[in-house]
Amino acid sequence: ALSTALKLNQVFDVVLGEVLRLIPCDHCALLVIEPDGTPHEARSVGNYLHLQEPGDTERLLQRATIQMLRATGKPHIIRDCHNDPLWERRPQSEVIRSWLGAPLIHRGEFLGVLNLDSRREDFFTPGDASLAQALATQVAAAISAARQYENEMRRAERFRAISEISLAISHLDLTSVLEMVYRKFSGLMDTSAFFIGLYDAETEQLRITGAYEHGKHLPDTIQHVGEGLTGLVLRTRKRMIIHDSETEMMPDSVIVDGDMPRSLLMVPLITQEQPVGVISVQSYQPNAYTEGDIALLETIAGAVATAIDNAQLYNAT
Repeated sequence: ALSTALKLNQVFDVVLGEVLRLIPCDHCALLVIEPDGTPHEARSVGNYLHLQEPGDTERLLQRATIQMLRATGKPHIIRDCHNDPLWERRPQSEVIRSWLGAPLIHRGEFLGVLNLDSRREDFFTPGDASLAQALATQVAAAISAARQYENEMRRAERFRAISEISLAISHLDLTSVLEMVYRKFSGLMDTSAFFIGLYDAETEQLRITGAYEHGKHLPDTIQHVGEGLTGLVLRTRKRMIIHDSETEMMPDSVIVDGDMPRSLLMVPLITQEQPVGVISVQSYQPNAYTEGDIALLETIAGAVATAIDNAQLYNAT
């Protein structure tokens, strides 16, 4: 079953369902660590599967049980949770009397933990622990394969987007170019806020156009190149990356009227060694953009700059 599960959610569903069938327990859970270190937990109660968001799992990796499994690489049984120093007692877990955990390890990498709980004291046996570890080994391999598959699919999608954008922006209508760029980026990353600033060298101004906030098109605005983040990126010709505006030093300008974005990518648009503008994507979630998102934006920026330059030349002609 795991060999056919190419997506992480499929892996979770298969594992949680089969563990309940193979090892008697009241419920089980998979704690999986994402490549960026963020944990999330998929939990099963009976036949009900529920994937929790990371907000509820921030402290999971600090628990003594998880640290112990990570250190030893071996399964562990807690026979009496109410009287074991490893067990962290919490109001929502008072009904749990015994626990079995098995580490998810693939090629030496700790990927998470398979947990089983019981309302009965001294419930799990060494045989249960051996079976749980055998399952955990297969689960870890399946998670690794699913991640590799998802990475390849994501990379293929990015290459397809680059090709489509490069082809589509050959149009000479500037409005169509800006609209298409926004739509394509929205399918690849968080564009809760998005704009392109067009540079006018004669007036030393930037026209903020093709701007969207939460999917709503915003009217154009004008700013001087000596102002704000957009002007800074244009003047320095260097990208701006802010992963979390609440913890990082922000320059002296708010990019979008209203709420302050938590994450921001801003890249200069340069063609024939001359700046033609700036492109920016922003999110109201921290750490919204990956290295892949940054690389994609920088890759597309050159083609977008050329398309804008051609469209402006056509309009002028």
